[in-house]
Amino acid sequence: MPSFFILAFSMVAWAREEDKNEIVVGVGRHRDISKDATIPRGNKARKLSDFSFDLGGASLIERNVTRKLMNYNSLVSAQTKAWYPREQAPNLGIENGDFVIKVRPPNAPPIFYVNHPFERYLNNRSRNLEGNVVASEDVDLIVDPFQPLRIHVHTSSLLKVGAQNNALYRKRIDFLVNSVLPATKRRWSEALRVVPVQGALRLLGWCPETPSKHIHEGVTGADLILYVNGNGKYCQQGTLAYASACELDQYDRPIAGSITFCLDTIDLGENNWVSQITLETTVETAVHEVAHILAFSDLLMPYFRKPENGEPLTPRYIDGTPVESIRTCIDGTTKYGHLPSDRTVKEGVTASGARFFEVVTPRVATVSRNQFDCQKMAGARLENQPTSQSCFGAHWDERLFYASTMSAVAEYTAGYLDPVTLALFEDSGWYKADYSVAEMSPFGHGAGCSFVYDDCIVNEEIPSYSKGYFCNSPLSIRNGLVEDGTFFCDHSHRSIAMCDMVDVTKISGGQLPPKEFSYFNQNVMAGLMQQIDYCPISSLYNFYCADSINANTKFALTGEYFGEDSKCFNTDISGKPMCLRSRCNEDKNVVEVLVEDTVITCNEDFEMHFSAIIGRSIECPRKSAVCPELFCPANCAGRGRCDFSLVHPRCICFDENDTRPGCFESNSAFANNVHSHGESLVASLALRSSSDKKFTPRKLIASALGAILSFIMLR
Repeated sequence: MPSFFILAFSMVAWAREEDKNEIVVGVGRHRDISKDATIPRGNKARKLSDFSFDLGGASLIERNVTRKLMNYNSLVSAQTKAWYPREQAPNLGIENGDFVIKVRPPNAPPIFYVNHPFERYLNNRSRNLEGNVVASEDVDLIVDPFQPLRIHVHTSSLLKVGAQNNALYRKRIDFLVNSVLPATKRRWSEALRVVPVQGALRLLGWCPETPSKHIHEGVTGADLILYVNGNGKYCQQGTLAYASACELDQYDRPIAGSITFCLDTIDLGENNWVSQITLETTVETAVHEVAHILAFSDLLMPYFRKPENGEPLTPRYIDGTPVESIRTCIDGTTKYGHLPSDRTVKEGVTASGARFFEVVTPRVATVSRNQFDCQKMAGARLENQPTSQSCFGAHWDERLFYASTMSAVAEYTAGYLDPVTLALFEDSGWYKADYSVAEMSPFGHGAGCSFVYDDCIVNEEIPSYSKGYFCNSPLSIRNGLVEDGTFFCDHSHRSIAMCDMVDVTKISGGQLPPKEFSYFNQNVMAGLMQQIDYCPISSLYNFYCADSINANTKFALTGEYFGEDSKCFNTDISGKPMCLRSRCNEDKNVVEVLVEDTVITCNEDFEMHFSAIIGRSIECPRKSAVCPELFCPANCAGRGRCDFSLVHPRCICFDENDTRPGCFESNSAFANNVHSHGESLVASLALRSSSDKKFTPRKLIASALGAILSFIMLR
């Protein structure tokens, strides 16, 4: 069996170019937005310069970010909020030698660990093919061997790029080295723990930038070495960054990866000053890309292991590579190769006939059910719209996980490093997550199974489960220009946003949505984003309520408040939402709105309260969206069920001895977890599909990977 090469390649792409005036759909047509461009809050914006829309290009200037319309191969720009596709380039495959890694060979020196749980389960020892002891030291530790993830950042290649270029490049590199990378390291070190490498981490040299010192002497105090470069060969068409894992340890955990930042796309703003928006979006981009290195990759999923004992979730050959299988990919093509088994990823079909794949590992499944209050969910759905050449998706599905850091499309504001993402890292078997740092996503939170399984728009109307998340107010477009639009609060109530519903026949190059994603009778109306299954959403942003600068603009309304504790509230005047001070009252379990000195208490979702100060009624938001912290912390960390039926929803931990609100002390994540069909989740995941009859399970002796590998041999 030949060694298996894998490539975990991911990209963030932003298209940029100098000013173009045409409004023409097509790849490569770009237009920068004027920095002082604004979107009037009224309903009578008639000029392109008012809206800063460009249906044919993209740009990023400080707070003006663009969003890619994958369904029309075009881009729309809005003043203060936008989205962009994270990965644009195709998966380059094994024929490209830049980011290729292979399973650690049997004769390679193992990474040294102390008391690794995978080995302790397997009699604490394993032997290589020559009979020599390889693997970690046998030490019985009472304490948890997992410690915060240590990332060593190697920037020599990046600094060389700065030395060879102008002062502007050096300023951007300084921004990355001193601001972005430390924040990214800190984020992942707080979120994940690993069994630490003992002594120096010595590599085999499979990463392109690996210096000889890292091979012969190694790096001390590191569990992952991150090689950082600038302006690689894939930095075309405005790509912001791309990353890849490039070396694994004997348990298949990535121990080295490469990330390249495309320096030309980092906007320093006026006077070479980096705005807070640029910092936040660049850090989130780095966090997203490092996630692909750590575990969140369709090409790493075949290597996932059971956290309890290290048993591979996908059967292995004797050399450690996953057995080949065949699947019909999300785009309809057939792929044969090393793919994750049904214990990790399964295929499903929506009620309207759309295919999808979903991660069905225990913690991911449990967290997903708690996120949406839908206990019949089998797992977390992956993106079902093609965003790369991944067979089954390498991001969470935009339709369900729109706000997640690991969705396929990024928001203007930083996404949420949500519990379901941390659950996937735990289910890889390589990490333990600290759910106290998880950020609860407001999108679809507690909305029920109808939100998950039914259409976002029904009979052209917004059903109750979609209210606050989707919209049905079309943009008015004439001669390719936006004339009119309706503002609402966005899903998180952090911003005032415009509904992106549009008549696709009025856009050059517009395409009708597929029938399974057609929500309107004439089939010409759709949301702008293909990844969200063409559901219209309030995503074209104007005002960010936390931005205090907006208080001094001519668009601020009487009684409005802009600041860190401000949220968006819809009112009884159509298209006139307001930013108001609010707070989540944990004692009363309610949302409170402060209009000057008056406190308005929201006891129920969507109830109306009149305020004489502002002269209109305020609509109360979904409490689960505005104050997700009032519900089950971190979706019960994959270790319990969130009971939404209670007045104060709380976690029912599977471990009855765990009394913490988020089940953070539970030893088991799925001891009492039950599928909707009544079977034990552990039992169902332990069984292979009965329809797969071409493989026979075998037990193997100790291997040089440092663990006894379970596999299934071809007959």
